[in-house]
Amino acid sequence: VVTIDCSSPPVFSTPTQAKQELSFTLRFTGPHTIPDKHFVLKAGGEKEILSVGRSESSDVLVALPGVSSLHAQLHMVFGPGHDPGPHLCLEDHSSNSTGVRHPDGAVQALVRGGREMLQQGSCVILPLKVKGDDVAEAASKRACFSVDFTEPIVVTKAPPQLDNSTVSDAQPKDGA
Repeated sequence: VVTIDCSSPPVFSTPTQAKQELSFTLRFTGPHTIPDKHFVLKAGGEKEILSVGRSESSDVLVALPGVSSLHAQLHMVFGPGHDPGPHLCLEDHSSNSTGVRHPDGAVQALVRGGREMLQQGSCVILPLKVKGDDVAEAASKRACFSVDFTEPIVVTKAPPQLDNSTVSDAQPKDGA
């Protein structure tokens, strides 16, 4: 298991790291209709940190009562020489905590200031703390998104199909 230090901003130890970018898609699941969203974080670029929260100015808007205005941030970090990254790190800024369900199924609770590296398939749960004992009710008060580091699928519109009968009718006839 590689431990990546998410506690400090990215330090570019090589010129290659200073030019790297991290591409990923957040895929929302559950009862809320939040569209999937693709991002590219660029080291030293225009967008290095994404905000997640209830505020209209959030990069990822989650308009649920238990979600803080600035609930969490996602940022790019680099690891040690044997696993330089880049990696995606989640930092909690909320009063109701944020959960991370790792691909192995383990759930980790982050409290304000807590940080965790996200892997392919990690699922972020916000807010983690909700009022009520009913499981279905609690699920309706949460948003969950998984992290997908594969390239987004671009859907293109197929070219219109020609109707062969129309094409053959439009052909010039012999002897005309």
